[in-house]
Amino acid sequence: MGLGLLVYGHSLANGFFLDDVHYVQNNPSITSLSGLAKMWSFPAIPYYDNPVTLTFFWLEHKLWGFNPWGYHCINLTFHLLNALLLYGLVLRLKPIVAGVTAVLFTIHPIQVETVVWISELKNLLCLFFFFLALHNFLDFEKSGPKKPYIKMLLFFTASILSKFTGVCFVAIPFLYAWAKRQTIHKRTIFLTLPFFFLGALSILIPIHVQNAASTDLAMPLFPDNITLAGRLFFFYIKQILLPWKFLTLYPHWDISARHPANWIYPLGVLSLYTTFYCNRERWGRGAFTLLCFYGISIFPALGFFKITLFSTSYGADHFTYLSVPPLLFLICNAGHSSLLKIHAFLTQAPVLLKRSLAIIIITYLALSSYRLTLNYKDRPTVWFSFLKQAPESPFGYYFMGAEILRISPEKAIPFFEKAISLKADFFKAYEGLGVTYLKVGATEKAILAFREGVRLKPENKAARENLETAKAALAKSKANN
Repeated sequence: MGLGLLVYGHSLANGFFLDDVHYVQNNPSITSLSGLAKMWSFPAIPYYDNPVTLTFFWLEHKLWGFNPWGYHCINLTFHLLNALLLYGLVLRLKPIVAGVTAVLFTIHPIQVETVVWISELKNLLCLFFFFLALHNFLDFEKSGPKKPYIKMLLFFTASILSKFTGVCFVAIPFLYAWAKRQTIHKRTIFLTLPFFFLGALSILIPIHVQNAASTDLAMPLFPDNITLAGRLFFFYIKQILLPWKFLTLYPHWDISARHPANWIYPLGVLSLYTTFYCNRERWGRGAFTLLCFYGISIFPALGFFKITLFSTSYGADHFTYLSVPPLLFLICNAGHSSLLKIHAFLTQAPVLLKRSLAIIIITYLALSSYRLTLNYKDRPTVWFSFLKQAPESPFGYYFMGAEILRISPEKAIPFFEKAISLKADFFKAYEGLGVTYLKVGATEKAILAFREGVRLKPENKAARENLETAKAALAKSKANN
């Protein structure tokens, strides 16, 4: 707890950024009772598919209005609570690695984006209720009374209503039965039927919302989506094992299935699962079970479903919040087993050396996470920090231009132009450039920019409307002169 406060304490002074605008700042639903009712109606527009999360925002608004400090405090509180719940879970399954798993979960840099991004409360709540459901599942498996089962079902419902990824809980009873009893009884299937029903409903809603929000988003098609999924599967494992570089937006990699090298990733996934399964008796069924749950929990972010963020980035750290615990548990357990095999060497090594190594790792992770929190001070800082790490990203220049446009339109022009120079078909950058020219009175240049945006994306209604607005402004200006 103390280490988490040291790492994230500074971020409590951060402001709003990115989707926080839609979920909190410009969300009229969190300010009224009628808005509370709207949250629980059928979500027909984006940002309304997580009613439990939105209800928390509604309650927070009643406590501290639009002061970001309070929202950041709640995010950090739930992250620390999740670390404690993870500690309790691992303590019940493998006590020897419970402490290190919880510490790594708390301070790993891949968690920063979820903790300091207010709108990612949906991730924090989803995992919080998921862990509570999992605790009650273990109680139910141990004693079998009705009370833990009912509580498990309620917490599962709260989890999927916080974020739909909580639906992967339906796999837990099957994985647990296979790992512990080496077979799946009809009782397990019968008891999970309500979870399947609720889970199916929870998936349909976000699919509907994402499709409505990204009608012009071209997702990778088969077989390119297979190579992308394989790459993302290993990308997040690499980010956890080698926590070196973390970005707000990751590149659009070459995922073409026509390139044989890209098939290394999906074939690698298949080989990894095959290896773990074939060694299930030697390494323990728990290892294969944890790897299976990692694959299930990360599946929604692998490119098979529409995700609006995919228009700018294939990867995102906050996609992994539910997938980090099983991976850390697996890594810590494997590390402990490896240490036992070289016990003779370790007993000869000075105690100070072993402790120093642990301190170095924890210090590095904590400092890395602390530095990342500084990048999220406010919206301009997010993109300024990002461009320092990724100076050739057209999306970074576009978003930086959009932020500067709010303050000084003249200074935003070079950023949009730089985005276009890096990505010639970037219709959004043309749109931003056109809006900027309109604000500075360069109407003819605005028309040229909007016209190019329409050429690149003729089906985009906003682009056509902007072009007509610019033409009308030019006609009015000429009439006045």
